[in-house]
This record gives sequence, C-alpha cells and structure tokens, in this order.
Amino acid sequence: MRGQRIAVLAATQVLDSSLAAAWTAEEDEPGLASAQQGRARTRLLQAVREARASADSVLVLLHWGRESRRRPLPVQRSLADELIAAGVDAVVGSQAHALLGAGWKHSGGRSGYVDYGLGNFVSYSRRAPATSTGVLELTLGADGSVSAARWHPAVIRSGVPVPLTGEDAWAAAGAKESLRRLTDLHPTPGGAATTS
Repeated sequence: MRGQRIAVLAATQVLDSSLAAAWTAEEDEPGLASAQQGRARTRLLQAVREARASADSVLVLLHWGRESRRRPLPVQRSLADELIAAGVDAVVGSQAHALLGAGWKHSGGRSGYVDYGLGNFVSYSRRAPATSTGVLELTLGADGSVSAARWHPAVIRSGVPVPLTGEDAWAAAGAKESLRRLTDLHPTPGGAATTS
C-alpha cells in the first residue's frame, strides 16, 4: 500500500482443551497458530513483536469468543490489551456468529483498533443476529496506525452477503456502533470509552 509494509497474523483462541495440544503448531510440527494462555500466547506475542520490527502496520485476525455472546469475554479483552501493547495496530475477530462492538483500545502506551466480532460472512443462517454482517474498512495513517474505521453493513440472504443501502444501511451501521457500549473500547483513537 503505497510503500507501507503490512504484516497480517492470524490465530485462534477457540480450541477444545482435549484437542489443543494436538492441533497447535509447534516449531517442528504444522498446526493452528494458537492464542491460548501459556506458551502459545507467548509465541503469538513474540511473532507480533518480530512483525512490528519490520512492518509499518501489524494486523491480527483472531478466531475467538463465545458463540452468540455479544459482550467480549475477559480473555478477549486481556489478549487485545497484550496484542496492542506488543505493537498491533488492529485486532479483528470472528467466531461468535454475531456482530460485536468495535473501537479503539489503549494499552502499554499505544492505541490500536479492535473489532471484537465481524459476525458471519457466508453462511446459511436464517435469523438475526447470525444474518447481520458487513465489511470493515480500515484507514491506515502515515505512521501505520488505524486512523479511521468504517463499517459497510450487509445482510446474509441465501447464504451470501447482500450490501444494505439507504435507511437499512444507516440503521444497521447504528446497531453495530451501539455494540461498543458492551465493550471496553473508545469511539475515537484518543477518546474515552463509553462503558466497560
């Protein structure tokens, strides 16, 4: 992007405890990048620090949260704190099959953008909240940080997202915006959180 180097890392925080050891990637064994507590989380944070050393922007995509829960779990909040302190500019999550709140978080003297949940994108769900979806557009500043975020709402029909327009889009964007009150996030990069 115009000479900016962007690092994108992805990991999961949702692994059955009985499968976590077998499915987690190791130095000499393929598998999933884990964001679980302990050594796997330490490795993820180290990967972020290494990416930060050579990239202008660092983005982390996370599979996390609890299905249908609209409020982020404490483990999500703490991981977002650690990731931002380690150098992440944006944390974008999925897994709950419902939209969650988004905004800016301050940790370790840094600020980063967090969207706790984008919901489904392609799915055969037929009822809300699982049919609410959209596309997140992030604007990166010259320093690599997220300077603006825009939600482009859509609804899933016959398994695919259909962009919303007019009043429907305005209402859906407002509904996504209102979910921030269930989080620990700020509405602007330098602002104060609405609630926690």
